Amino acid sequence: NLDILTYVLKHLSSEEALAISTVCKVVHRIVVREVLSDVVLDGPQALTKFPDFLFAASPFERLSLLRKLTVETSAFETSDSLMHLHSTPELDEDDAKPFWYFTRFLAGVLPQTRSLRALCLPLSGYLFEYPEFRSAFVEYDDLKDLTLYDVTDNALETLKVMHSSLRTLTLHMPEGED
Repeated sequence: NLDILTYVLKHLSSEEALAISTVCKVVHRIVVREVLSDVVLDGPQALTKFPDFLFAASPFERLSLLRKLTVETSAFETSDSLMHLHSTPELDEDDAKPFWYFTRFLAGVLPQTRSLRALCLPLSGYLFEYPEFRSAFVEYDDLKDLTLYDVTDNALETLKVMHSSLRTLTLHMPEGED
């Protein structure tokens, strides 16, 4: 029963659901649809593997399924430390790579998808440092819910000119700032 399968999939992690997707083509289609409707990237591995998974099929097959993308701060872990924008304003080249790769990925995804409605980004102040991300973000007009953490002036300036008509905007400033 496909309704029961869909219900069960909602209680599995993305990795478990994708493992089940190898059973048959019907299950694979359902799993990919469920896994991609609401994605949470919660570790460095997820951050690096997800773009490859999203673009593994034909360009719009999986991309059109992405509805909500949440990135946890843990996705930007490097070495043994966790990045915090307010505590590490100057990043060396190696530490900045996760941000650079992710901003390139997201800047490429936004112009191609018309189904992404909700976006939650940690360390957004650092992400908004990249001009290609800012321009893709401004042009995207289908976003409805946006949550940004560690917001900086660059992020605020970008929000002022973005095309989306947001229903919900949640901004979290770095610690110690108003």
